[in-house]
Parts: sequence; C-alpha cells; structure tokens
Amino acid sequence: MSTIITSRLVLRPLRASDAEAIQEHFPHWEIVQHLGDKIPWPYPPDGASQFVAIRLKKIETSQDESWAITLKGCDELIGLVDYVADDDEAGNRGFWLGQQWWGKGYMTEVAEAFHFYAFEFLKLEKLTFVNAVNNPSSKRIKEKTGAIHVGMTRLRHLDGVEESDKWELTASQWRKNFDRARNTPVIQP
Repeated sequence: MSTIITSRLVLRPLRASDAEAIQEHFPHWEIVQHLGDKIPWPYPPDGASQFVAIRLKKIETSQDESWAITLKGCDELIGLVDYVADDDEAGNRGFWLGQQWWGKGYMTEVAEAFHFYAFEFLKLEKLTFVNAVNNPSSKRIKEKTGAIHVGMTRLRHLDGVEESDKWELTASQWRKNFDRARNTPVIQP
C-alpha cells in the first residue's frame, strides 16, 4: 500500500497503533451521525481496536486500502480514508476527520489525492460515493471534486436517515477537471 503526500497532509497506511487516536477523535456524534448504522453506537471503549483489527485483516485479504490522515510533520492520525474495492451500495470511498480539523479544506485535499491515486495508480475507471441526504459537507466535497450525482439509494445511517445521495466519478471526468500543477500528490510505495 502506498503513502500519499499532499501539500499539507500525509495519507499513510493504517496501522494497529492508530486505534488509540481513532478512539479519541472518532466517537463523537457530530462525526458519526451521518455514517452507516453498522457502526456501534454508543461507541464501545474498545471500538477502535476492534475496527482496526477487522480493517487490517480485510486489507490483507482483499484489494481494500485504508489510510490514516496525518498532518505533515506529525504522525498522529486525525482522520481516516477507506477504499473499498467492491461497492456494496455504500460506495468505494469513505472518510471522516476529527472535529478540530474541520473547516480547513483537508477533506477536499484528501479526496483529490485519493482520486489521483485511484485513477493514476490503481487504474480504476469509475468510483462511487454515497452520503446521507442531510450531510451537506460531504455532498459539497463530492461536488467540488467533480463527482456527478446519479440518483438516490437506501442506506440506514446512525441518525435514522435512510436516504442517501449516490455519486460517480469516472476516470475521464476526473482527467478533464484535474489540475496537475495544483493537485498532484506524491505517491510513495
């Protein structure tokens, strides 16, 4: 799995030691409310360690990948981005970011870097994304990064909302809008 470096962030492979930072930054209603209801809530004290163990096992046995989002110069996880190779109606990419880092454009930067990796290194032809209809921040990231709204799907979220927006981004759409001079991340194997 590669490390993806942007102007302000390092997306490095998830590791077992990230569970502590996940347990600190993730289990807040403002973060989890728009996520799928498979996430245990209230989040158990060992929720992050269970998640990391399951996710690392899945990465070993599939084409899935997960990256810790870190600030350049600081190795502590502040969020997470997952790539799920098989779209199971929840999309190929999921992400979250700790609240204290909201409003700085980090998630758009993460999405742009992930798209570059997916289309240039994984050679994918299409990505799908899903967000709860009542999650305007996630919707805005998809719009800013060139995804096209293709309809609605049913996916139950922790806050009880069941309708989700479904989005697609094809390699050709992405290539039309990609600004190499501004957005090319460094990929390290």
